Amino acid sequence: MPGLVGTAPNQVPTNQDLGKLAYMDDYIPGVVKANTGTAYSLDLTDGLVQQLTLTGNCTYTFPNAGAGASFLLVQSQDATGSHTVTWPASVKWPGATAPTITATANKTDLFAFTGDGSYWYGRTIGQNY
Repeated sequence: MPGLVGTAPNQVPTNQDLGKLAYMDDYIPGVVKANTGTAYSLDLTDGLVQQLTLTGNCTYTFPNAGAGASFLLVQSQDATGSHTVTWPASVKWPGATAPTITATANKTDLFAFTGDGSYWYGRTIGQNY
């Protein structure tokens, strides 16, 4: 049985090793970059970092909240700003209150979501970047 990658000096991983690491436990590397329009359905099979620009008042649709699944939402206002978000009913926020998103043009908010099999638990990482 081969040793673990990185356990020997000067060991270089093979493509086979990298493939095993990249897709272990259904991890999907990659960043999705898109404009939302007025409705946007997140597809986590394309990447667990969703970098979305609000180009209208947007209603999000999230995939089923798989137990232990997580993703990051990097949400920006476009050059107009003042767009709003309607979160899916499957998202629970601390205190049962969704955050007020930054409305300023070209500003960014960061959110993380973790699934329990039924719901996505949302949390604000930072706002007004």
